Amino acid sequence: MPSQLAGLLLFQIALISPNAGLSGGDLLPAELGEWRAAPGSAGLEKFSAVQVNTFAQAAIQANSASRSAAADSAALSEFGFFGAQRRTYQQGHKTITVEAIRMKDSSAAYGAFTWYRQAGWREEFSVPHDPRSFQAAVGPNEAVLQRNSYCVRILGAAPNHKELARAAAVLPSMQEEPQPSLSAYLPTAGLVHASAKYAYGPQVFEHVVSQLPAMAVGFHMGAEAVAGEYHLPGKQPMTLVLVEYPTPQIARNFAKNLESVSAARNLPSPHIKRKGPLLMIVPNATVEADADHLIAQVHYAMDGMWDEKMPSFKEPTFAQMIMSIFELCGILLLFCVLSGLAYGGIRVLTRSKNQGYTFEGDADLISLHLNS
Repeated sequence: MPSQLAGLLLFQIALISPNAGLSGGDLLPAELGEWRAAPGSAGLEKFSAVQVNTFAQAAIQANSASRSAAADSAALSEFGFFGAQRRTYQQGHKTITVEAIRMKDSSAAYGAFTWYRQAGWREEFSVPHDPRSFQAAVGPNEAVLQRNSYCVRILGAAPNHKELARAAAVLPSMQEEPQPSLSAYLPTAGLVHASAKYAYGPQVFEHVVSQLPAMAVGFHMGAEAVAGEYHLPGKQPMTLVLVEYPTPQIARNFAKNLESVSAARNLPSPHIKRKGPLLMIVPNATVEADADHLIAQVHYAMDGMWDEKMPSFKEPTFAQMIMSIFELCGILLLFCVLSGLAYGGIRVLTRSKNQGYTFEGDADLISLHLNS
């Protein structure tokens, strides 16, 4: 029994370990659908958490529209890079490179997913109730996929839905992890496909939204942001930025901070509206009415919770405390008297019913017959 409990404990530790799946096995299999690993060393490369720079610098950029290796490295480090594997696959004369990236949690993986995908890419989603749910974006010669805390890049091909599902199925992720909810508040009308970018740090935000001072947003206070590109009919292209804070008070303070810092740096004054802890910002609107129209489409509902009414407690006075003590003493005294009467009554009743009956311990009493 102890050995079984120890084995179960080790199994649970292996499941929740940050590096589980990196050191315990390969994230990328030797076969991926119709694709086979390249001969020789099978083209498998492994990168630990401290090798994020090496991983980004060695990335194949020929078929990628992503940023520089330095920018990729900074973004992955800010989100929370735990490790990665890269493998080359072949199918006939075709060759692709697949990168499986392990992030610290599902929010970090979603951030890496939005970092790598490009505006205008085709979006793919798993079918409803799929036990291996995923979301993906496919470009002309590249794709990126996210499932739980994993982000997968496919370089050199535009995979179809079936191939994306196979890539998601090989990831060693168990139960479904929650995704950031902030992107759901972006209006869908006019939103450019795959243009939403998620950030919870200044380095990614500065690259995504260059019109706003990243250091004035307040990521050190727990803010998270999402930005999307909008092309509305008859209006100039605009960028909508949503920044959510832990409390409405923090959001109000940083709304003023953004306006003052933008003015100090001679940046265009952003169009800012606040609803509770959410800031809705259009930094590049040429017409204020267009910005108001776009912000009005944001449907953000604050969830409220009613606290249960607690009974009030009044501190007793000194006189009430003394009376309570006397009441307790009276109750204890009455209990002792009733207990003694009950015990004595039982002894008397027992002796009257049974002549000559003695209770245990009566023989040990010493009697002095002083009248004899």
